[in-house]
Order: sequence, then C-alpha cells, then structure tokens
Amino acid sequence: MKLKYISLVLACLTLMACNDEFLEQVPQDELSLATPWTQNLMEQYSNEYYKVVKGHTTGWGFGKAKSYIYEDEQSDNMARASVDLVAAGLHSVPDKDGGWGQTSDWEQLRRCNFFLEGVVNSPESDTIKNHYAGLAKFWRAWFYFKKVKRFGDVTFFTKAVTIADEAILFGPRTPRNDVMDSVLVDLNFACRYIHNGNVRANDYINRYTALALKARICLHEGTFRKYHGLEGSDLYLKEARDAAFEIMESGKYNLYRAGDEPYNDLFKQEDMLGIEELIFIKRYQTGVHGHSRLRYRNGDTGLTKDMVDDYLNADGSFYDGSKDDDIAQELADRDPRLLQTIYWKPDGGVWTYSETPATWPVPLLSGAKFDGKAIQKWNLTTTGYHLSLSFDATYFNASNMDAPILRYAEVLLVYAEACAELGECTQDVVDRTINQLRDRVGMADMNVAGLIAEPADRNDYARYYPEKRPEVLLEEIRRERRVELACQGFRYDDLMRWKVGKFMTKPVRGMRVSAGTPNEAYITAITKVDANGFVAPYLNTEGETSRNFDENKHYLFPIPLESKSENPALGQNPGWE
Repeated sequence: MKLKYISLVLACLTLMACNDEFLEQVPQDELSLATPWTQNLMEQYSNEYYKVVKGHTTGWGFGKAKSYIYEDEQSDNMARASVDLVAAGLHSVPDKDGGWGQTSDWEQLRRCNFFLEGVVNSPESDTIKNHYAGLAKFWRAWFYFKKVKRFGDVTFFTKAVTIADEAILFGPRTPRNDVMDSVLVDLNFACRYIHNGNVRANDYINRYTALALKARICLHEGTFRKYHGLEGSDLYLKEARDAAFEIMESGKYNLYRAGDEPYNDLFKQEDMLGIEELIFIKRYQTGVHGHSRLRYRNGDTGLTKDMVDDYLNADGSFYDGSKDDDIAQELADRDPRLLQTIYWKPDGGVWTYSETPATWPVPLLSGAKFDGKAIQKWNLTTTGYHLSLSFDATYFNASNMDAPILRYAEVLLVYAEACAELGECTQDVVDRTINQLRDRVGMADMNVAGLIAEPADRNDYARYYPEKRPEVLLEEIRRERRVELACQGFRYDDLMRWKVGKFMTKPVRGMRVSAGTPNEAYITAITKVDANGFVAPYLNTEGETSRNFDENKHYLFPIPLESKSENPALGQNPGWE
C-alpha cells in the first residue's frame, strides 16, 4: 500500500505535465534546485501558476466542473434541478479525491515550493527575486486557504517533496491554525515584495491583487475563529481591515458605473481587461482558451425565494411578501440589483439571440413549452427566478467572455464587515463602503442610526439561531454581502465561517403560483407546488424530506477513504468516522 501511495503522491506532485507549453520553452531536465533562475525564466515559470484560477471552466460550466456563477447552488441562494447533496446535507465520505487529492492542486503547491527553494540561486537582484518569490507565496497561500476551508487540518509542507520525505508523505495533518498563521506570513511577504505593476493589466498579479486576496482570506479566518471559538480572531480581522483600507486609500480602483444597468453590465463584458473595478480576472480567448458556458443560458437552476426575499425595497425597507402572487409586482420597487441579477422586464422578459426561434419568454419554469414545443432545460428555471448574471444573449456562440475573480466591491464589503466585527463601523465607514455599492445602482442609503431589526417571522437568524442573532448593523452588512455577491460563489463559505449552517435546511422554494393569481399562468405539467402555493422543486424527494445540517460535522468535509487508507495518520474529521 505504501508503494502505491508514494506513486500517487509523486504523480500529484509532478512538476509539470510533459506536454506543457512551458516545457517546450524550458526543458524539464534543465530545472533543478541549482538552476540559475534568470528573470526571463522566473517570468515564464510564474505564468504557469495562473492555470489553476477557476473562472467559467472550459466546458458548459455546470455539473461537477461548475462555472463560478453556479457555485451558489451549494448554498441557500440557488436551486438546481437535481438537489445539491452538500446543500441538503446528504453528502457522504467519498472513495477518493473529494477535493483532497486532486492532482493539479498539489502540483501547484510543489511548483511554488520548488521555486522558493531554488530562487536563492538566482543571479538577479533581491528586488527581482523577492517579487517572484512573492508571487509563489501568493499562490501557496491561496492553495492552503482553499484546503483549510474544506478540511480544517491539512498536510503542510514548504519544500519540494521527494520520495525520501516519508515523514511528510505519511505524517499527520498540521492543525489549521498553524497552517493559517503560515498563510498570513506568505500573504504579508507577497504584499510587501510583489511589484505594484500596472493595475489595469488585471489578468496578472500585482501588489494590490495580493492585498485583495489577503483581505478575503483574513476576513474569512477572523470570523471563522470568532464564531467557532478559536483564538486569534481579532488579529485576522485587523489584517483584513487594513488590507482593504490600503486598497481603498490607493485610489487605483473604483466601482464600474457604465451603462444603464452597471451592476449587471459589469459581469457580461466580453473583455474585462483594464476595468477599474476588477482587481483580478481570468482571461479567455477564442481558439486559445475558451469555454462554452454562454450556450447554457443560466437555466436548469434558479434563485431561491429566500434569496429574492433578502433584497430590500428600493427605499431601504424590508420586503414583506405581500406581493408574491404577481411576479411583476413582487419585483417592482426593489433594490435595483434584484432586476440586474434575475431576468425579468415589466412587460415580460425575453431572451433574444441568433437562433431559431429568435426569442424565448422568461421566466419559463421547468417543463414549460413555447409555441407548443418542448424547451431544452438550459432555457428553463427551477424556481421562476431566472439568473441573468454573466449572460449576454448577443454572445450566444462566443467562448471568450472573461471572468471576474477579485472585485473592488468585495474589498468594500470586507472593510465594512471587518470594522463591524471590531466594533469600529461608523456612518463614515458605511458611506465609504455599503453606500457606494448602493449609489452605483440608485438604491437608498444605509443610515446606521435608523436601522431596525427585520421582523422575526421573516428572519433566518431568529428562526435557526435566535441565541446568536447578530446586532442589526452587522446583520444588514451581511445582507448587503449576500446581495452584492449573489451567485458568485461566496455564500456557502460565508455560512460556514459565520457558523450558521442550518440556514441550508430551509425548504427550497421558488415563486408563488397559487391558483387564481397572475402567477398561475407559469405552472407547467411537472411543476411541484407546496401547500402555500410556492414552487417546491424537491417536494416529496430526499432533497427535502431528508434535508439536514449536522453542526458536529458539516462545517468540514471528510477525508476520502482511499487517502485515509494509504495514510492512516491523516485521521478523519469529526462526525465522518
């Protein structure tokens, strides 16, 4: 078994696949820890790091290899046609992989460690060497952050592992706090030494990219430690606050405000290079590196009613559900980001693109027909709230729409939340952050002194965690985060770090289609409706009847059986034994 595991690990830690474009330029047998790394060689080597960035993915963008906009299906924000097992608490210990042993992940780590060991042999100046070392530490920090989020304690090493390193290969996992402390050291090095660069060349890492990643990671770690009872939360919250503040003070980034619907328009720009809100993007180019996601018109999924209800009215008051029977009325006079996230127009939404037929009405619930003809599932929605984010019908056959990875909007939200957690969130902080986001779309400002608590009968905290409902300001900052970052892959991580996993046990509901109401017209032959008239995509299935969240185990994922068998010292996460 040990020989098998060593072979697996060495396969995972292979420096590069032999057909990499990089190796066509730099033969593998020329690379060793004694390689005299020139600046040109360091630049070529560093370019290979970018391959692990997840954007739209190279396929259709749904299923196992999700585009970033479908990752919220693992949370209470979205509902795909077949229930997400993680969202429903129905996942089990996998036989292999499970996010632990994916070859490309550990290959990235070895790439970073190999370079950091060898860069001391570079003839270049310390300034140049430290810049590229900072890039390697940036990527190593991101790698370990993703692993710790998923598994807690992880195998940790900072050298290029070889077959002789059995103490590492077959040793126990390192405690998560120790790993994250090392991640912070790497991030601080990256923020100190990576060059400022041209911030408009946002498909490459510069110092502000490192600060943005540091802000994201430190907010997550600070709040995770705070709500999971671990030491050191304030240190990370202050680091998050300060990293975000430095970006804000730099004056180098601003919110995107072009077009009639700037929030939505940002996500459907084909070429995102140089957009001042986007700190880091993943680039796509037809014929070089593309994707097919735009052929999948954000269908076979949908926003949940719970997500839609969290959008405030345009005047800043809470939506009370009184207009649910008419979707046109339900969506009217709400936070403008709602109608820039789902597809609906006052006179009826219509997809338009160069295909026959040229238009489809929206929304179309699963099972709907148009002109008597069955409609493919990727034109349909499970809930009635059809996601429009990151889709432009004019690009139907395109494969090169870029993907946003780090946005200035997120930085503003990090700063507001970190300040609130530290007891430092004043009206001035809100004006510089939350109200900037609201001003972009014409939403009423948040007035700290005038905030009131949402009625308990419509509030998830009151329903599931009444003993730890946050103060009103923090709760409203969290709402703002949910709205601004909706369907962008943040929600699951947020619920885990706030330790409110039971939010995912809510029955999944869509629009109300009660008999005798304007919405009744949207019902199809296969629409499932609950006793209160709401679309219920998982009604009478395990996705609803067995929905659960185990507080003792579901905040972490399990170590796969194969990995645990090959290295028993890995142990297993609590509750998954």
